Amino acid sequence: MFRPKSTLRSLVILAGALCVAQSASSGPPASAKEAEFRRFVFSGSVQGAATLDVLVEDDAGQPLDGGLYELKDGVFESTLSYPIGVAARLHVKALDRKGELIAENSVLASFDGTNAGASVVSLEPGDGGPLGTVVVSPWSLKVAPLDSDEPGLLRYELRAQDVDGRVVEIPTENVSWSVTYPEKTDWSPCKSGANCIEFRLPLIDKSTSRPEVVACVRNQTCLVGATVIDPSRVAGYSAISAGHEHACALTRDSRIFCWGRNQNQELGRVTSELCRFPSPGLTSLFACGPTPHEINCPAGSSCRYKALDAGLNHTCAVDLAGAIWCWGMNDMGQLGFACAQVTDPDCLATATPRKVIIPGPRGFTQPTFWSVSAGEAHTCAVSTVGSVFCWGENSSQQLGSPGGREPRVVPSSSRYLWVSTGSLQTCAVTSAGDLDCWGTNLGNVIVPTFRSDVIPPSSVRANHPGLVGRVSRVAAGRFGTCAHSDGGGIVCWGDTITGTDHPVSAASVVADLELGASAPLLLSTDNVCAISSDLVLCGARLGSVAQVAGSTSGFFDTTVGGRFECGVKSGGEAFCWGDHNEFGQLGDGGTTFHKTPGRVLGP
Repeated sequence: MFRPKSTLRSLVILAGALCVAQSASSGPPASAKEAEFRRFVFSGSVQGAATLDVLVEDDAGQPLDGGLYELKDGVFESTLSYPIGVAARLHVKALDRKGELIAENSVLASFDGTNAGASVVSLEPGDGGPLGTVVVSPWSLKVAPLDSDEPGLLRYELRAQDVDGRVVEIPTENVSWSVTYPEKTDWSPCKSGANCIEFRLPLIDKSTSRPEVVACVRNQTCLVGATVIDPSRVAGYSAISAGHEHACALTRDSRIFCWGRNQNQELGRVTSELCRFPSPGLTSLFACGPTPHEINCPAGSSCRYKALDAGLNHTCAVDLAGAIWCWGMNDMGQLGFACAQVTDPDCLATATPRKVIIPGPRGFTQPTFWSVSAGEAHTCAVSTVGSVFCWGENSSQQLGSPGGREPRVVPSSSRYLWVSTGSLQTCAVTSAGDLDCWGTNLGNVIVPTFRSDVIPPSSVRANHPGLVGRVSRVAAGRFGTCAHSDGGGIVCWGDTITGTDHPVSAASVVADLELGASAPLLLSTDNVCAISSDLVLCGARLGSVAQVAGSTSGFFDTTVGGRFECGVKSGGEAFCWGDHNEFGQLGDGGTTFHKTPGRVLGP
């Protein structure tokens, strides 16, 4: 559900060592660009928002830093560069899933150092109560539950880390506690002496009781603590993505499970099972894994993720810290690293996720990411500042520029929200609601004019009259491309003589849009699926979409693989269906296909 664009009624709270609009006697220097910059923790909770568009500006209105921040379940945490000792304006816009503005606010503030002060910006629309707040702080603060062996005894601890993840000790006298639900005054400090409290409740039903604990830190802010939830309530999946013959899903506790064909280690683990694939005159055996299992956990990884995408024979994911990890086939460098020797089996295909490192000069800071798209043999990801980085096959300049296969930034002045990788092309939605594409136009996959030359990163809106209003989603496939705009619905193009836009659905709002091969690779057909009004709609790219037979409402995520599709419901249940299941790609533990949605096992 989206809130309409409205006039802001703002409220700004500044605490501690924060200085607001400087007085004439203590005005800022001529330019904040001359100041020293340090990284601060940038976090918040904004209900109803999907994205935050953030800018730090100097006194002349010139941008200093900023980015696009994705909210998962209304919350986010990242880092932001801010000048020390001078005033700079922090401007925050809250956007819904269509990119529409729902609230914004700004504050002129300065930090005297990195050990005190916080800037808190409240976002409040004109037609309702507060949506939430965003905080710039030297520390990342969390209130976490602690294990207790005594029935009914609950413990909560305040934890603080700096931007590099080092533990910060907060003096106990600077912390105050309260228990707001159920209202309790008989709490006491933990005997350990740490920033921890404990209190007793009757034996509780953890599936319904949600104690709320609040910790306030002097010169910082107040944090609502963790709630007690039965683990069974958070079981299930939160996102799903299908490759050609495998699928992976993100669990609600941020792990990744994969299933299906595993000939190229695309399941992120080694499997001993073999599945038969009958073909005319030949029956072959391939490694597979029909039952979903968690991927390997590499050294140095938290093994907790916030986004993922499955390509043809590889998969990539974004961890909670914003780093990219990839596994599976790497014959074209689609995992982000080159093979020193082509005979190295761990290089051409790996079952253990490898971290993608963006090359740069000495002292270069690795970008953080919020989404990733794995294509046929190349991968692209959107950074938290709205830049797109790509790596892998570059025969058609699908990486955005000529050169090798190593990771590089796409040369563009646009700031991006979403990116989608196909075979020879890549397309991305800008923060302004435009559509940029690049690569080779073979098969009219980028523009409807018959041309097969290389197209650099540029807007293609003028070539597609079916795109009306803001573009919100794009899906690049093997044989074509589809996009959704709020005034034109879903249109697709590619693999036709004229290449003209083909309307697929008039839905003005979609929560997801996916495109994938629906037939053997030798046949140039794609299937497109979308979520509209919590229904899964699927159909041929050059046809129309309709509700999937046997499906019900409640879906919020979908994906298209090679002749199979999947979706996830808001309750965490995942479903797959299709007319191929030889490798267990439907995730039900077997290899018998079914054309109506069947429940995926686990987690």
